[in-house]
Amino acid sequence: LNLEIALKLKNQLEKKGITVVMTRETDAGLYEENAQNKQVQDLQRRCQLIQDTGPACAVSIHQNSYSDESVKGAQVFYYRSSAKGQELAEQIQAALREYADPDNKREAKGDATYYMLKNTAVPLVIVECRASEGRGVPEYTCRGGGGRDRELFGEKSMSRHMACPRAERMLY
Repeated sequence: LNLEIALKLKNQLEKKGITVVMTRETDAGLYEENAQNKQVQDLQRRCQLIQDTGPACAVSIHQNSYSDESVKGAQVFYYRSSAKGQELAEQIQAALREYADPDNKREAKGDATYYMLKNTAVPLVIVECRASEGRGVPEYTCRGGGGRDRELFGEKSMSRHMACPRAERMLY
């Protein structure tokens, strides 16, 4: 699902003339099969790719879940000391609310513990799309479920909010 969301967003951003570099375009991770800790190697390689590519900003799309049914809605995280990351995160959070989930009351949130936020020099945000599984049914608030895909990824969409200021290049 993360890749599906990222590819749709890539398509919309490229239509606007923004070069998008993907960390992956298949469901394969960025780790070696014999790696001792695949998740760590994957994150390290993503950070290295961001460093090597030098984008104006980077967006990492994830699916979170909580067993507490009261926790709902997508949430965007940024590195706590990054003003540009905070600006981007707030823009994306507002766009998610406007185009995918008008009832979402969550706010963009600064963090200093997430590996990718700590280990990249460019403004990077983490978009956590799924925030509730209430009764075992996932709620995908970045996907624009219930026929909202067109609104979420169409011409008048959140993709217009997701470019970094003066960005010509983004990395997902």
